[in-house]
Amino acid sequence: MSSVIRVSQSFRKSAQRARERHQLADAAKGGSVDTLPERAASSSGMELGPMSFGREYSTSSMPDESADIDLEERDPKKRTVDDEELHQACQEGDYDGIKRILRRPGIHLNMVDEDGVTPLMKAVRWGHYKIVHLLLDWGADIDHVDKMWRTAWYFAAFSSVAPVGRHWRCMLELCSSVPVENLTPEIVLTACFSNQSRVLNVLLEHFERKILSRDSTNFCKFEFHDLYKLDDDEVQVTWPDGSKSKRGSTALTALIDKVKKRALVHPTIRGLILWKWNKYAKYQFYIELALHTLSVACLSGNAAMLRFQELEHKGLGQRVGDLLVQSVALAISTFFWLQVCFTIGFCIGPDLDGYRALKMEH
Repeated sequence: MSSVIRVSQSFRKSAQRARERHQLADAAKGGSVDTLPERAASSSGMELGPMSFGREYSTSSMPDESADIDLEERDPKKRTVDDEELHQACQEGDYDGIKRILRRPGIHLNMVDEDGVTPLMKAVRWGHYKIVHLLLDWGADIDHVDKMWRTAWYFAAFSSVAPVGRHWRCMLELCSSVPVENLTPEIVLTACFSNQSRVLNVLLEHFERKILSRDSTNFCKFEFHDLYKLDDDEVQVTWPDGSKSKRGSTALTALIDKVKKRALVHPTIRGLILWKWNKYAKYQFYIELALHTLSVACLSGNAAMLRFQELEHKGLGQRVGDLLVQSVALAISTFFWLQVCFTIGFCIGPDLDGYRALKMEH
């Protein structure tokens, strides 16, 4: 499922920057680090500044080829003192200490504690986004699930101990470490239930898209892909208490139920709504509108015929008064009917005037 929508160029480009970071990481494994920005720029077709995600690209945090890192061992019974120090440093935010620990031999980067939590999950939970960046560069497992069905993605959306403003930064690091196609509908739905609005915006901006055209007013026509992740009704989120989210609930319906206005006007969400409107919602709306019109016309016609039959046996003064009351009642009912119709139309296809010039593809 994909859609084409015309939005302002001010639409942020963090998804493009995420792809650039993947190119930088891939190039670092097989070439000179000094030429990485130029390689990414030539492959992406856009200019790169000296920073990636607001921070300078540094090779000091890149894994050392001689480092003895174990990414497989997760048995808590085999934890070492160094593993304990790594967990503690990730919780306290000791960035320099973690870099020293990672260079020790025999470190288990994905070792879990008693609750099944990895060092990466602790760093995300406490909002240490620089440490998250460091651990991901060294190969930390981003999809590990603990004993309470929580992941690093969950902590980025729902951590209660992370400082304000750290949730979305951790989510940004997580998104930038995986390909766009690995952002599953479960991850998107989890973020939709979060009270941190910027967390969801980070995810939405990582949906694959490309610019089709740009006009003189700096408005671009974007083509979005993989929008089915926002409308997958077979996905359920498992909460720490073992319960699951409501069956049939999608990311889009979750946003509507929680009245997240900022997310609903995001270009990616608008693209999905526009696709649904052009695909089937507009036909449903016009059919319902026709049925409402027909029902009101039939009821009004029957009432008028019965009323006129009664008025034939009354005097002129009584006829005028009754007709006046009947007209006022009909006008009031018509007003409320029109109000309901316009409300339905706004919910199904918001900003209809702006959508008339848009094209949809799938």
